[in-house]
Amino acid sequence: MLTDLHDAILSSLSADFPSVPSVEAYPHLRRKVVVPAIFVEMDDMQPPASGDPGTGQLALDARFRAFIVFDRTRSDDHLQAVNLAASVALSIYLGGRFGQRVGPARITRVAADDFAKSELIGFVVWVVEWSHLVRLGESIWEDDGVTPSEVWLGWSPEIGAAHVDDYEQVEEVPGA
Repeated sequence: MLTDLHDAILSSLSADFPSVPSVEAYPHLRRKVVVPAIFVEMDDMQPPASGDPGTGQLALDARFRAFIVFDRTRSDDHLQAVNLAASVALSIYLGGRFGQRVGPARITRVAADDFAKSELIGFVVWVVEWSHLVRLGESIWEDDGVTPSEVWLGWSPEIGAAHVDDYEQVEEVPGA
């Protein structure tokens, strides 16, 4: 699941920013960095504030970072980094779930981050941070059963086969 989510994020960003020559996950920065670049990594996973989903799955907020990297040699590199960071944040927001079974992207930070990685000192760096709620494992509620198409309501003690004609069909759920 997490590999599929990484791949979907990279694929989406590559498609949305074809003029960016380097869109990578967990790049090895011991080599020459081709800029502009978008480097994506998962930062951590934390239990969500909402708690246990009650499905038998482990729910975690998967936190991601996209580093937007530009050179410092041109006078407009800072503004270009700001603009690309804002565009990446919008792309991630609109990407939502990236076609995966995760919660929608929640943008948590878009900011300059010149000291995020020692390998990027000397570059203009902006970071976009976001998270997705992921559920690991199988849900105890998913099975091959039949989902009901009608709901009927009966009042105890007038329930069961002898009282089928007394049941009322539920047409609309109040407050839903």
